[in-house]
Amino acid sequence: EAVDALCERSGISRPVWAGQGKNVHGEEKLRADAKKALSLACGLYADALRLREDPHAERARQYCLKRRQLTPAVIKDYHIGYAPRFSNWLFTALVTKHGIDPKVLVSAGLSAVASQSGRHMDFFRGRVVFPVLDLQGGVCGFGGRILPEEMTNAAAQSASAEGPKYLNSPDTYFFKKGETLYGLSQHKSNIREKDKAYVVEGYFDAVGL
Repeated sequence: EAVDALCERSGISRPVWAGQGKNVHGEEKLRADAKKALSLACGLYADALRLREDPHAERARQYCLKRRQLTPAVIKDYHIGYAPRFSNWLFTALVTKHGIDPKVLVSAGLSAVASQSGRHMDFFRGRVVFPVLDLQGGVCGFGGRILPEEMTNAAAQSASAEGPKYLNSPDTYFFKKGETLYGLSQHKSNIREKDKAYVVEGYFDAVGL
């Protein structure tokens, strides 16, 4: 991880050690593209939350501002966003507009392939989205909170339910749920300085503090 971080910071390719095999460069490119896709997704989600002409995005924004009492500055600082309800909104944006390979989106945990149709589906849909950062400050995954009214609709129409209240990115090369602590990247310096940290349960709990 230290070598990867230094190579990325310096803009050089990761060195290949003897015995690593022929696929190392291919795997390295896949990881680099996945990291790029995660960063682009973060920006797209943040932009989507600000779209006032989208009534669902506006409801998500008001939920953050009024129900959860977050300030616009906090929303911006934590890059909180919104994943639209369309099944392949992010997939289309990243593949069509940014030329990201579909298999990269799967490896990054941003998309999944439907078992029956074989179509790519966005992993997060109709949720307030929280980017999770690694210790170097790069996006490694996301957490998504379904809106309260969506939960009511899902309960009434279980066939179209969008899943649990909170949803985390699947485990990937970058993201391991059991090894990643939301907010640590932003506050590691303060924790080190004060030798103290408050650990809370949810994303909104952490951001609210």
